[in-house]
Amino acid sequence: MHERRTRAQSTAHPLKQALASVAANLPTEVLPREQSEQRFGLRPLTEHDRDEFINLVTGSLDHLAPWLPIFARGITPREFFELELERTQSEEPARKSVRRVGTCDGRIVGMFNLFNITLGLMLQADISWWVAAPYCRRGFATAGVRELVRYAFADIPEGLGLHRINATIAPDNVASLKLAKALGFSRRPQEDQSIRIGETWKMHECWVRDVCNQSLTEIKPERASRESSLRSERDQTIADVQDSEPC
Repeated sequence: MHERRTRAQSTAHPLKQALASVAANLPTEVLPREQSEQRFGLRPLTEHDRDEFINLVTGSLDHLAPWLPIFARGITPREFFELELERTQSEEPARKSVRRVGTCDGRIVGMFNLFNITLGLMLQADISWWVAAPYCRRGFATAGVRELVRYAFADIPEGLGLHRINATIAPDNVASLKLAKALGFSRRPQEDQSIRIGETWKMHECWVRDVCNQSLTEIKPERASRESSLRSERDQTIADVQDSEPC
């Protein structure tokens, strides 16, 4: 029996053998952990999200309240939705902010925002994010922040063309601190600031992602090289000027 199978395989049609060989060597798509079972994406918040958004936030209030100062002021989930929707509709056309809900298989899992966008000599913005309690520890926060950072640093019109992103994180928000560090944000202790949460003020750490840091290569390799070269030339010029100044 074994000999018959071997003989049959050896006399298989040459085309079938060739196709089998090609199929064995085809690249296999390996999805990131956060996309291994479900597809994640970012999109603007809309009026159609009202009920789902409010229900999601309501069910996660205990989880979100310690990190979102807005709830300490007595804002309800419904008012929170109204505020985020109004900001989405009014601020993005004016290039003041970019607000996105993260979705997985069509369901909202959290929100990712760029705000306080400054378009002066330094093109920068603040970043914030939250993921609802049922979707924590599944990679959605990492996926959402990574995608928003890529969009922020991408050249116009594909992105915002920013130079710097600032994240202000509470020292006891361990998960967000780990995420920021993993995605290339660097600590800036001199820029820490106190934020009011309810009736108390709490010091928050400043973490910065700079377009010129080495991790930019995953976003825009050619731009990283160009920006780094320009910065080196600028620093050398400043050094030359300082050396030539009288003591």
